[in-house]
Amino acid sequence: SQYAEAKKYIVDFLEELLLKIYEAGEHGTQWNDLLTDRRTGQEHKRYIRTYLLN
Repeated sequence: SQYAEAKKYIVDFLEELLLKIYEAGEHGTQWNDLLTDRRTGQEHKRYIRTYLLN
């Protein structure tokens, strides 16, 4: 279902966000990098909006 797909995406997003926050603490990463998905280069916000509103 679409709900399950959105839920899975959000879980993936949160896992990656936590990892990036940890890495940012270690390496002083820029915070705007946290909003970009490493795998696709897309912004997360736009993705989540697309998933939840369609």
